[in-house]
Amino acid sequence: FYERRECYKALEYYGRSLKISEQLGDKYGVATCRQLIGNIYISIGDYEKALDYQMDTFKIFEELADKQGMGTWLGNIGAIYFNMGNYNKASEFYARSLKIRKQIGDKRGMKDLFFNIGDLHCYKGDYIKGLNYLKKSYNLQKEMEVEGLELEITLSLSIALKHLGREYDVEKIH
Repeated sequence: FYERRECYKALEYYGRSLKISEQLGDKYGVATCRQLIGNIYISIGDYEKALDYQMDTFKIFEELADKQGMGTWLGNIGAIYFNMGNYNKASEFYARSLKIRKQIGDKRGMKDLFFNIGDLHCYKGDYIKGLNYLKKSYNLQKEMEVEGLELEITLSLSIALKHLGREYDVEKIH
């Protein structure tokens, strides 16, 4: 239902799944349901409700001492604050997520966070700082040979460099 954009129907079914997971004591199931419900609230623009569900998901991963989950959900919470225009809170949650990602050696998560942090600084008008984080994301992507985000990172790098009055040259960002 969610994929077909029948959000309210999806909420109903995810709500049922959440109750079942709670009754079974399945914490990962509860976390998954809360995360999916939170994603629906993001897609319909209800960031406050989305934040509540994503915070609950983070708390479950924290209880389970699941560092991967904690790092992911701190980043997700940061993204919600970013969408809400609360850049200070977004920065705080991104930093917490990045710390965990570094501790567990999660390069893919670090790459994504460097990108998000770079974009955040560019939105705040700090293009030098933004550019530095975008370069880190770009370099990790190249190191990991990840395909699919190069265009997005290249575009963000181009925008940051343009604001700094410089031309974009992919070979010079290393």
